[in-house]
Amino acid sequence: MIVDELISQVKDAAKKRLAVDVRIGLKYTGVVLDDGSCGLAATPTHELPHPSKYPGNLRNQGAGELVDLARSTEILPSTVGVAAINALLKPENTETVPGDITKHLRISKKDTVGMVGAFMPLMPWVRNRAGKLFVFERYPLQGVKEYQPDWTEPLLLPQCSVAIISATSIANKTIDSLLTYLRGAHMVALAGATTPLSLSVFKKTRINILSGIRVMDPCKLLEVVSQGGGARDFADSVTKVNIILDQR
Repeated sequence: MIVDELISQVKDAAKKRLAVDVRIGLKYTGVVLDDGSCGLAATPTHELPHPSKYPGNLRNQGAGELVDLARSTEILPSTVGVAAINALLKPENTETVPGDITKHLRISKKDTVGMVGAFMPLMPWVRNRAGKLFVFERYPLQGVKEYQPDWTEPLLLPQCSVAIISATSIANKTIDSLLTYLRGAHMVALAGATTPLSLSVFKKTRINILSGIRVMDPCKLLEVVSQGGGARDFADSVTKVNIILDQR
């Protein structure tokens, strides 16, 4: 599984680091390590257990312990684990390209686009360029005419020539199966602040573009996360970066 490969990539670095802060916000979860590195993962608010068994038990743990949580079958610890992985991943500047994902997606009227996860700000841009759009989500989306329930993914994703997949699929362990439905796609992007920027892991997959973030101001970012903020609130505490793996 991809999550196992990500854990293997960071396990040696994780042995040397402690988690000095962990925040589980309404929209994002953040992990800060003792070297100042910070990683995020989207908080799956609709799926969280109540009550949580983790409050007060995550800070000052070894980073390796948090990373191992990414294997959990429970969504909350898995989310913390992916955030810890992102804090440990440090891609070289030569591997990354700054800017929004729209600068790197190639979409035309000939394309059927599958969007796994509702990227609301991106939808109008895709609609204007694609011949057809499917938006897959677990829960109904009001006002999104392209909405499809996630159980239709095995039926409809094979029809897609382009796919934009939310990186929350790593935390919920669906990424591996999703990629098996996309053998005919000429472009597959993994997107969102949860995206692990790992060239070595994803170059072995069908993914062409990793579109994520680099954290510039961990303190400011954690304040936003703690106060229920989302990606639109991050401002200059992050910068958008991409890794271009392959242009088929």
